[in-house]
Amino acid sequence: MKCRIKLETGFGWGDTRSHEICMLERRTIDASSEDLGLCLADAKSLLKEIQRALLQDQVEEIGEIARVCRFCGTYLTVHDRRQRRIDTLFGRVTVEVPRVRMCMCGLPGFPTLKVARSPLTRLLPDHATPELRRL
Repeated sequence: MKCRIKLETGFGWGDTRSHEICMLERRTIDASSEDLGLCLADAKSLLKEIQRALLQDQVEEIGEIARVCRFCGTYLTVHDRRQRRIDTLFGRVTVEVPRVRMCMCGLPGFPTLKVARSPLTRLLPDHATPELRRL
């Protein structure tokens, strides 16, 4: 028996993305007790992959929202993308985070200053989820 586990994300702008999380194979002919359900190693791996895919898609959507200037509505450019480690209850996850250039309309008097910021800095200043920090 084969079992495929997928995660499908629907973004606010209408796109969807599908992540293949894992493929599990179990024997049904001559099955033993170890072939029934998930073992602990499978469950941990499955949970880690779900967390990674979910976080990456959330970061992407947050990054797209952050690209719209809240003062003038200009669609801002991405300065670069960087890897960021986020500590969660389910382990450390590495995601790719865009750094967005700030709009000059919000910085009067500094027309040549080019500043970039990560939209995750405000949400996760210490690179850990609130649940993990509470523990």
